[in-house]
Amino acid sequence: AVRGVSMTVREALNSALEEEMERDPDVFVMGEEVAEYQGAYKVTKGLLQKFGPRRVVDTPITEAGFAGVATGAAFYGLKPVLEFMTFNFSLQAIDHIVNSAAKHHYMSAGNVRCPVVFRGPNGSAAGVAAQHSQCFAAWFSSVPGLKVVSIYDAEDARGLLKAAIRDPNPVVVLEHELMYGVKFEVPQHALSADFVAEIGKAKVMREGKDVTLTAHAQAVGKAIEAAAELEEKHGVSAEVINLRSIRPLDRAAIRSSVMKTRRLVTVEEGFPQSGVGAEVAASVAESDAFWSLDAPIERVTAADAPTPYAKPLEDTWTPQVRDIVTAALATLAAMTPSASSPSLEQPGPVWLGVAWLGLSLAFSSCTLAPYTLRGNSNSRQTWWVVCESERASESARTSERVNGRACERATERKMRNATLDVARVEHDADGAADGLGREVGAELGLDDAGVAVRADDLAPDDADLGRLAAQRLALGGRLVDVRDALAHVEAHLRAVVQALHRNSRLLRVLVVHAALVALHHALAIQPNRLLPHRPRTPFRNPAQLPP
Repeated sequence: AVRGVSMTVREALNSALEEEMERDPDVFVMGEEVAEYQGAYKVTKGLLQKFGPRRVVDTPITEAGFAGVATGAAFYGLKPVLEFMTFNFSLQAIDHIVNSAAKHHYMSAGNVRCPVVFRGPNGSAAGVAAQHSQCFAAWFSSVPGLKVVSIYDAEDARGLLKAAIRDPNPVVVLEHELMYGVKFEVPQHALSADFVAEIGKAKVMREGKDVTLTAHAQAVGKAIEAAAELEEKHGVSAEVINLRSIRPLDRAAIRSSVMKTRRLVTVEEGFPQSGVGAEVAASVAESDAFWSLDAPIERVTAADAPTPYAKPLEDTWTPQVRDIVTAALATLAAMTPSASSPSLEQPGPVWLGVAWLGLSLAFSSCTLAPYTLRGNSNSRQTWWVVCESERASESARTSERVNGRACERATERKMRNATLDVARVEHDADGAADGLGREVGAELGLDDAGVAVRADDLAPDDADLGRLAAQRLALGGRLVDVRDALAHVEAHLRAVVQALHRNSRLLRVLVVHAALVALHHALAIQPNRLLPHRPRTPFRNPAQLPP
């Protein structure tokens, strides 16, 4: 095993495999060209010579076959470490990974374990086009039963691979093809054979207080470069978090950082739809950290298109440092300048101040009283827009409005009651007429189907007439009440309109209020509109691609 302070990611993976194979005789390696050829990326270099062909097994080019063999061996109690030459080829074995390895422990009621490791290069490569250059972190992290880790540097490589081999669950270890030959400084404690990085824990690569950058794999390095540029050119202190573990995700670390910096930019090489960054953003939106945000969350991802082959197009498709810097500055556009960021441009508060000054001069005759506009959590402002001279009249108008609403409700009740009374009177009148008709017919000796009788011949008694008269009088009284109520409402509305016409100052106050609300929504709530147009990631304009 490599023993040194500085080592490549390839050497770190190799040393972790060697130490775990020495520690546990049940660990073995299998995959295409892992033995005689020493591995497609030389990660298994020297293992065949040290452990022999029974523990370092070359396989045919059949991912479905050797993934099934590894899964079955794990059911039996062995600890296979299976290498895919690239995770693009793991799609051939997806049934064994998703439906067998991930689910068998659950479907056996916890009686059968599956301690298998699926490892290999993942993410964007160089010049290999769409079928060999894509990130599967979001794919596998959506599967219950799997653990998914993503390696950035040599310390990650040693700690995460050793943890994956010792874990009793199936673990997907995503390496990055372009990072195998990169050297990193490895701390002394990470060189120990007992060193294991905890799965499910993120690592803060750089402390900051203005914005949080989350990333995994190669994107961590780009986030660190972007943080350095933000500090040097813009005075922005960015905190960089290496996610390390994609499933389970360290939501607590993300939440803690966002509550400190109040802004979040997620960075990944995956596609935007249902990506790792989308899950990170959702974890913040679903926690109390959401209330700490001072700006919308920005996502920096690969373009929403298959990976192009041409180098200029490939560079445009892949997230770059400049994209991360632009996204970070977008979240910081409305930040108040402070000693920690003296050179940061702040067009939002400047424009708002100019607008407020102009409105104050235009309506300087108003003596102002407090009125609060709610913005985001740290930018609530108290605007002074209500004229003190209008307080008494405003109170009177409020009373009139309350009385008017009460009158309207009373009018509605009276109209409903009047309608019911009319229907009741008509029903009673019909019944009385029918009764009188039957009585007259009986006196004349006519049946129900007898001859027609003139109305003059009908002589209802005084009691019937008195009752009908009383009902009609009551109905007339109710109708008079309804007409009076409607007249009162009409007079009230006419008085309100006349008051608005007479009091131009009140109208001016309403105009000021509307203008301030519009400015508040345009500047405080949507600071991104203040920035010049930029090619937004992850959705980019094809017309902006290099020729």
